[in-house]
Amino acid sequence: MEDYGILTVRTTTASGAYPVEGVSVSIHGTQGVGADTEISVLTSRDGVTQPLLLPAPARALSLSPESTEEPFSRYDIELYKEGYYRKKLFDVAVFSGITSILPVNMIPSTAYDTVQ
Repeated sequence: MEDYGILTVRTTTASGAYPVEGVSVSIHGTQGVGADTEISVLTSRDGVTQPLLLPAPARALSLSPESTEEPFSRYDIELYKEGYYRKKLFDVAVFSGITSILPVNMIPSTAYDTVQ
């Protein structure tokens, strides 16, 4: 049975001091229940995505020590905005019935960082 977890991505810069608006956030399921999931959203003025409902294995899997299945789904997340370094996060876990906030510090790039 398929359940859902909720993930919100929060993008900031300067070690969390300032939100980053308009970051492209792409989420791809890698294995298990959410493997076919692909979502793309932009961060708001506050640097936050809308809460994203992502498929996850049934919560009961985490309650049984005999279970051989992982009680969470894995997602790869890519973040990009012009003027910042691209970020890639791998195997972000999403649990059924849990709301998670993923903080991401975006690092500004400079004209010297680009190869022409």
